[in-house]
Amino acid sequence: MQDHVPRADRVTLSLPISYRLTGDDEWFQTRLLNLSTSGLMFGPTTLTPGAQVDLLFALPFPLETEPPGTIISLAHVIHATATGTVGARFEKRRYLVES
Repeated sequence: MQDHVPRADRVTLSLPISYRLTGDDEWFQTRLLNLSTSGLMFGPTTLTPGAQVDLLFALPFPLETEPPGTIISLAHVIHATATGTVGARFEKRRYLVES
């Protein structure tokens, strides 16, 4: 039997997000639907589970230990719905410094 790992608290919100397949030049625009410290849901997209993506979005408020700011992240899509909503797990994150 596997130990239960609690899911990170999620915040429901609707914010613009840009994404691209890692290594591609073209960015696409969609909506961030919910967010936690471990991952997020966004869409609609045509992404499928297993896709590695770069994400770019602005977090307007602190989230647990994360400060507000513009985040660029590497993530892996872990599930997708028939309507194009995808769930992705963060692999790496960094904040962009605005000058």
